[in-house]
Amino acid sequence: MHPHPTTTSATSQELPSAWIDKLFARFAMMYGRHWLDMWANQDIEDVKQLWREHLAFASGEQIRKAFDHCKAHSKFPPTCPEFVGLCKAFAPNFDLARLPSVRYGGEIDPTIRAEIAKFLTASEKRDPKQWARQILTLAAEGKYPHAYGVECAKRALGLA
Repeated sequence: MHPHPTTTSATSQELPSAWIDKLFARFAMMYGRHWLDMWANQDIEDVKQLWREHLAFASGEQIRKAFDHCKAHSKFPPTCPEFVGLCKAFAPNFDLARLPSVRYGGEIDPTIRAEIAKFLTASEKRDPKQWARQILTLAAEGKYPHAYGVECAKRALGLA
């Protein structure tokens, strides 16, 4: 998966169809039935449209790196929110405003946002695996709802 543009367009409302078509084809080749079965009861064009909208922020480079991460580390295909999270993790200058919202009762939990902001703005000398420890800590407290992120954190720390 090597789309040509590598910069994020602030004015784009969604990713080009060709990018999503290629991404879906690559996931289908890599994951086979696991990928195809995810969409068995859905209109695939509706699914692709959702992915185009949710990945509008992503550059070709972010998508490539997220795909490569899946190829190297994921036994099962990602859901749209999981892939979006991976793309955001590969942002050149991670923007806290683009941090996925963790919602409880319709409101963003400010404690979680503040903790993640503090972590992201910490010194560059921080432990390179601190992100994984942070995810596992939040998961243990019931404040990190993404199983795929927990799986990635455990793998990074050699716990899985």
